[in-house]
Amino acid sequence: SILYAMEKYRQFADHATGVNAFVPQWSHHKSGLVLRFLKLIMFGPIALVRMLLLLPVVLFVSVISIILTLLPLWFLRWPLRIVVERPVARLWLLILGFVWIPESVADYRRLKIRPRKLDASPRAGLTHGTVVFANHQSYTDVLYFTASASATFGFVAKDGKVARASLLTALRLACRFEVPSTAAETVDEASAACKRGGLGPLVVFAEAAKTNGNCILSWPAGIGKGFANSGESTACVLEYSKTGAYTPHHTTGTSMFRHTIQMLYQPYHTLSAVWLTADDVAEALKSREQGADTPATIRKVMGRAIPGIVPVATTGVQHADFIKYWSQTQGRKYVKSH
Repeated sequence: SILYAMEKYRQFADHATGVNAFVPQWSHHKSGLVLRFLKLIMFGPIALVRMLLLLPVVLFVSVISIILTLLPLWFLRWPLRIVVERPVARLWLLILGFVWIPESVADYRRLKIRPRKLDASPRAGLTHGTVVFANHQSYTDVLYFTASASATFGFVAKDGKVARASLLTALRLACRFEVPSTAAETVDEASAACKRGGLGPLVVFAEAAKTNGNCILSWPAGIGKGFANSGESTACVLEYSKTGAYTPHHTTGTSMFRHTIQMLYQPYHTLSAVWLTADDVAEALKSREQGADTPATIRKVMGRAIPGIVPVATTGVQHADFIKYWSQTQGRKYVKSH
């Protein structure tokens, strides 16, 4: 049963809320043999066609990313990324089944802040070096922020420092499951490098791991030591569909290839993005509780952005332990057939 399945992974659930950050929604049910056979006949050929369409896109992304990295005229990289990387990343998402991606600005009432003086729009005010804190669920997060903002990415280590990455490297790092001990730069240093080099906004996956979309993980404590540039920070909360035989949440340790194939077998996926503006973040920081540091406040207000997401004490470091346990238990019968 579903309750038994959740009980099996209870050790990885947050003690205060009971929310499990890593067990994907699709794992609670297993389709019967007949239904799986019918799905293979119906969607197998479609998945094959989509894979054939995706292969040249992946190859193109690889080649253009290498060219942009080696391009000696650094000031040409930004316009080329807008012209080339944005549409290709959006095409990749489209082939995976993300037909329409709605964007909105978070409701200030949910954020528990004062009303905005002016109407805001998603991604308003993003510029080179703007820090965008985001939740992390799949490599498709990287594709979305590339398609929408031509972003550079920061992957957080255990000590709170970030590994700065462009598109190709970010896609690879988004599919890893071990959290490194340290990285090269603080958030502020990475932001300054993006501003100096015209590398677009810096999207920071501060959770240091991917989740099933039900929560915001606890961020490494060290992230606040290298983050003082709160005046230029925003946030974005991504929400994927959580129903169906497979969803984009990449939490069980499978390879990028297998994760992609399983997404291609589904008719479509949904993704929505809720943005917090720089003014929203600044207002939240002004009204924060006494003693609360900046990252903790931003994380808390991100947890209010959409229903069904809560901040938890679970950390990204626990993800690797979950994957080991998941792999050990997959041969045991605990899901129900329907």
